[in-house]
Amino acid sequence: MGGNWLRRVAAAIALGVFVTGACTDEKIVYQRPINPPPDAASGFLGYFTAATKATTCGNCHVDHQRRWQQTAHAAAWDDLVGSGRQQASCNSCHSITERGNSVEGVAGYALVAASAYHDVQCESCHGPGFNHAQAPDVGAVPLAHLRVTDTTDQASCAECHTGTHNPFVEEWSQSRHSEILPAEAGNVSCQPCHESRGALKAWGVNANYVERDSTAAANYFPAATCGVCHDPHGSPNSRQLRFPIDVASEERNLCVKCHMRRIEPTPAS
Repeated sequence: MGGNWLRRVAAAIALGVFVTGACTDEKIVYQRPINPPPDAASGFLGYFTAATKATTCGNCHVDHQRRWQQTAHAAAWDDLVGSGRQQASCNSCHSITERGNSVEGVAGYALVAASAYHDVQCESCHGPGFNHAQAPDVGAVPLAHLRVTDTTDQASCAECHTGTHNPFVEEWSQSRHSEILPAEAGNVSCQPCHESRGALKAWGVNANYVERDSTAAANYFPAATCGVCHDPHGSPNSRQLRFPIDVASEERNLCVKCHMRRIEPTPAS
């Protein structure tokens, strides 16, 4: 009796070790959820769950989505509807369409009026995310543009933030922030205040964008495009400013970072 009991216990232990050992060799792969894009031709994914403003991109880029959800862009559609002045001509700037990115031709909500495309989402600036979501390798990353050249420029903030209703680009184009000064832009010691990419680099902003690594003189940027002072992904500061403007600090005050003193530039080699 005692011997049989001991043999049964030993067999149970052996079986447990075998099963446990087998489990440690298994690999569990989690598949990030991707909804079929309503506009399959363009590849705009839009919301994974429109009711909670959970973007498909946000299934991986969680931090970006969390910050974006606090911006006015995340409420663009609701604000338009709630204004009581919604017109068909307004929809394309309050939803994912070909505006603001490199897509050519009618696309997104302008082609398929799906709630998945409501609001100004990641793909409004970065472009279609379907290919990247299917194969998220470095070579397929859809990047947004930092440039803002004029009010007709595509793939930039200028496509929506323009016109009598929203003349931000026109106002910017009349300011010295829009000027390109080749001598200063080409001088490394001047770039932190006179060239957009130099400013972001000096401020420790490591965001990637289409023009980041271009060094050709023909591609010098103005002193400050929209994305220099405003963080497209969201910010705790008003108007999505990268830094506050109400603190007395050379290091923290956005404007004072550049508008603080005159310096002698290092001669360009």
